[in-house]
Amino acid sequence: FKIKMKNKAFKLIDESYNANPLSVKEAINNLSKIKTLNNSKKYILLGDMLELGKKSRLYHRQLSKYINNSNINKFFAIGNRIIDTYRFVKRNKRGNILHSEKDFEDVVQPILKQNDYLMIKGSNATGLNMLSKRLIRGFGHAL
Repeated sequence: FKIKMKNKAFKLIDESYNANPLSVKEAINNLSKIKTLNNSKKYILLGDMLELGKKSRLYHRQLSKYINNSNINKFFAIGNRIIDTYRFVKRNKRGNILHSEKDFEDVVQPILKQNDYLMIKGSNATGLNMLSKRLIRGFGHAL
């Protein structure tokens, strides 16, 4: 989706309805393959992958190697489990940890520039789909 907000347009990839280790890995790989224009950047906002059972921490931690090996510029995290990913991502790729979706407007939105890419991905129950829907509908503010 092309999102226009505050005199700039960025591209949103909405993957906010599903997240498991394989789908997140593929999403990271697909975002990494996108060719950008000029100095455009790639950002990913990841929420928790839910219902993974006893290996949840391991699966979240393993995502860091895919982010580290990608050409994604910054990774933002929201959720209790995705923190295990954040801890193992290279410092230069770390964005911020969002404590709630309301932090998006203060933390992520200001860094988005013309023609940047933002992927939002997380399990449906994380509620990130509400943020994506607000962005797609074109509200002046995401929240």
